[in-house]
Amino acid sequence: MSVPLVPAPVHMAVGSGSFELIPGGVAAPPQFAGVAQLFADEVARESGISLTVASSDSASPVITVELSSEGLDAVARASGNRADGNAEADERYGLAITTEGVRVWAATPEGVFRGLASLRQLIAAGASDGVATLPVIEVVDGPRYAWRGISFDVVRTFHGPETVRRVIDMLAVHKLNVLHLHLTDDQGWRIEVPSRPALTEVGSTGAIGDRPGGFYTVAEMAELVKYAADRFITIVPEIDMPGHTGAIFRSYPELAPTKGFSGDIAPGLAVGTLDPGRPETWEFVGDVLDDIIPQFPNTAYIHIGGDEAFGMPVEEHAAFMERATRMVRDRGRFAVVWQEAARGNLSSQDVVQYWMDARDTGAMLANEALTAMVPEEMLGVLKETLSHVAQDVPRALEMGTKLIVSPTSRLYFDRPQGDASLPIDTQYEEVGFGFNKSVLTGLLCD
Repeated sequence: MSVPLVPAPVHMAVGSGSFELIPGGVAAPPQFAGVAQLFADEVARESGISLTVASSDSASPVITVELSSEGLDAVARASGNRADGNAEADERYGLAITTEGVRVWAATPEGVFRGLASLRQLIAAGASDGVATLPVIEVVDGPRYAWRGISFDVVRTFHGPETVRRVIDMLAVHKLNVLHLHLTDDQGWRIEVPSRPALTEVGSTGAIGDRPGGFYTVAEMAELVKYAADRFITIVPEIDMPGHTGAIFRSYPELAPTKGFSGDIAPGLAVGTLDPGRPETWEFVGDVLDDIIPQFPNTAYIHIGGDEAFGMPVEEHAAFMERATRMVRDRGRFAVVWQEAARGNLSSQDVVQYWMDARDTGAMLANEALTAMVPEEMLGVLKETLSHVAQDVPRALEMGTKLIVSPTSRLYFDRPQGDASLPIDTQYEEVGFGFNKSVLTGLLCD
């Protein structure tokens, strides 16, 4: 029997028969009442089944939530770094459905929340006309990795708080626990920085093409951080530097490059970096970190970019990222950086995000669709930046940094999503920038 649980649980035993879930009570101890109520609210919204949360001694509940570690030692705790820095966290849970009812147990509220997420999936799959038919099943489960999330780009296309909440909801039901918000780039600046008002007065007005801009106020971001935390999701903000800084330069022209090529070289691809030799650069970085970090009290990590600093010498880029990551640590947090930052010296407490594979970049550089877009004088700069890709991950591991694995060729949603047998245009009907379409069309047809 196929059981619709995503991801597949570590241990699962399917029995015979089923349980008909109808409106009724959810019995939960006080420490689990909050997560039980969130569960009941979501079930009512998704499946139309009304569930009432009551104390553990309520009569004849259809679902019972318990504080227990029964059988959970059969599953290892998640490995790796957690975005919230909580090394003691325990997300393991048990779920048992019999012909008589449903039981969910865990040692922590977070574990219960994960178990109830699995139950939500089963209810949604089996719901019809106000009743859900659930399989008889026993699950003991827990995630393999402590950091599980998505990167959400709200720069090229701005999405308001309601859409971000919906993304958080989707993460929660699939038991993901990190929302990496890409908040700044060439096209726009999406978060309020009170000490630098031009970032939102000027820098937030753009987006890619003719798409509308926008930004999150301090109050809106506080609401999103709480909304995520209530669902055991940590928001990790990304403030990209020293490249991808077009919105910064529009807002504060005095920070813009005074020499070399600067500007767009292709749709969504720009050149121009912060100058580490100018004191005003570091005053700006300090102001931004001082205003941004307090807005995210639940994360141990701040993402400071480091990717695609086209035209910046490797040594200068390495020195910039070393100083910027140190500034993050001096403020009590750790840094997440894109893999190019591994070309400098990083702390073992920082995290490197792997996104480029040398095989992909080699194919891109050999592809006429890409080279035709880039001004001839910039091709050498592009090739120089990409020539170091193969050494990034080995060097990061040598320094003892942890990795977030998110290669573009496999995990970016703006890549082909349709079946490989379909025509290229059909694969791209719903997603993908023109830049990626044209480059990858060439790659896939070679």
